Amino acid sequence: MAGLAAVATALAAPAVLPSAVLPPTLLPSPGDDPLAIAAGTDPLIARLGETEPGFAARAAAAAQHLPALLARAADVDAARAQSTVASSPLLPRLSLEAVGSQSLSRDFGGRSTFAERLVPLGRADAILAAEQTLFDFGATMARARAGTAGTEAARAELALAREQAALLLVQAWAGVSGSRMEALAAADHRRRIEALAADASQRFERGLDSGAALAQARAHAAEAAVSDSMAQRRLAEAEALFLSVYGEAPGALLWPQIAPTPPAGDAEGPRVAAARARLRAASALAHATQRERLPQVSTRLSGALYNVLGTGFPDHDVRGQVVIRQNFSLGGAELGRAREARARADAAAQELARAQAEDARDRSVAASDVRLLGEALASARLRYLESRRSRDMVDIQTKRLRAALPELLRVEQELANAAAGLVRAHQDHLLARARLLAQHGQLADQLQLEPIT
Repeated sequence: MAGLAAVATALAAPAVLPSAVLPPTLLPSPGDDPLAIAAGTDPLIARLGETEPGFAARAAAAAQHLPALLARAADVDAARAQSTVASSPLLPRLSLEAVGSQSLSRDFGGRSTFAERLVPLGRADAILAAEQTLFDFGATMARARAGTAGTEAARAELALAREQAALLLVQAWAGVSGSRMEALAAADHRRRIEALAADASQRFERGLDSGAALAQARAHAAEAAVSDSMAQRRLAEAEALFLSVYGEAPGALLWPQIAPTPPAGDAEGPRVAAARARLRAASALAHATQRERLPQVSTRLSGALYNVLGTGFPDHDVRGQVVIRQNFSLGGAELGRAREARARADAAAQELARAQAEDARDRSVAASDVRLLGEALASARLRYLESRRSRDMVDIQTKRLRAALPELLRVEQELANAAAGLVRAHQDHLLARARLLAQHGQLADQLQLEPIT
């Protein structure tokens, strides 16, 4: 008997909950009128209806420090710089050269080097030149268009990362909210089952009940302890994810607030927009690479000052030149670069086709999830309320000795399962709505994330 009492005492040890951010109990206690149960008075359903008004502001602040968004923003800056470089040949290019020379050894004794004898042993010259491309068969314009397309592709990638970051922020917040409610409900269930196990142990010691009822109570208590531990484990994982995403402990928070804005059905999603922008950039670069193999015509104006360190005004020479330049490569580098750019454009076209197929599939699945999970949420709510009513009625019958302890243990377990199912159904429905908005490119604006400039 002492051993059984010790086991019951051990099972009755209070569960360790994370910080005091939740009410002391979540599942309703027995004793209410089973016929007067209303959803508005149920503590669990009331908690499911509470939303955090400051969620959007806190999420927007956290998004400013997410490495994924910062990296994509840096990519936009780099693409803009590359676009500037690609457009630079349209403007004149200025250069200034200062050339200093000193003859270390010389011997001009032959008749063929008569002119070289007149060159001074040392002098300093200055050359100022301006060069402007006149005609290059559209190569410079093609590179400029490729640079602009690359910038737009980087912006589209940033828009896609922005929606993905918004969805991650919602998932981290909802994960903590749901895990906390599951942990609290599991702790409530564990305490009630342990109390029943302790009562069964006392009745067994007094010889008022058989050992079968005590064994079943102990089994249910052990199962409740396992469920409580698993709920605590999921809560620890959710809080760790929240800390990594938001950069701070979750503290007291309610459910994230997601406005039920219906997404536009015809708008192009951020994934397809990013793939299409990558295709435009790759195609423009392939076109520019083909143009680079053609001749270039440029004009050059240069002025030279000779022996600027000498006495008097230095001699000078001003020249105007027209240059026709054609690059040749015996190794085929230009042809290889053109083929590589064309192959990258073909790959980008296939990526666009895949993105369109996946986006259409994911949008259909997300819209179906919102509808079906909404129906499941209503069913889970009804299941929970009926489980609560059943538990309360069996509790009354048990107190009047019209029902046995195993029946009460069974309905207590059904109530705990229904509560956990209701919390998960609520969380799944909320995340499905957020996922659908993200696929239509509307979630980040709802969370008021920093706009793309």
